[in-house]
Amino acid sequence: MWATTQAHVLHTKRPTRTTTLFTVSTRPPLQNFPQRLLSYIIVLARIVICGSILLVFLSLSHLVHPSSALIHESGIGSWLLGSTAGHAAGWVAVRANSKWIVLGGVLGLWAVFRRGYTGMNSV
Repeated sequence: MWATTQAHVLHTKRPTRTTTLFTVSTRPPLQNFPQRLLSYIIVLARIVICGSILLVFLSLSHLVHPSSALIHESGIGSWLLGSTAGHAAGWVAVRANSKWIVLGGVLGLWAVFRRGYTGMNSV
């Protein structure tokens, strides 16, 4: 359905005289400004989504283990949970079932870290 029409690109490097490094790329090159801008926006969105999921996990761990060293008053965890995003993550962690938070978080992290340029079918 979404198969790429471009050929794979083979990159060859020779780090030493006796070594050759071959890399094949299936990602199409970003040729114009809108493609590059969209690529950077997608990377930024992935970072925000990943951070949000990890913040919800941190908030959930604070509910399960309130005396954790990661969330101690002087730690970065307490600073994160005290922020506006931390309060929103705490709201989600309190109101949602922990099984669904973990399942949704794992699926969300998978979606964040998968290659986005491969399309639906791999060639």
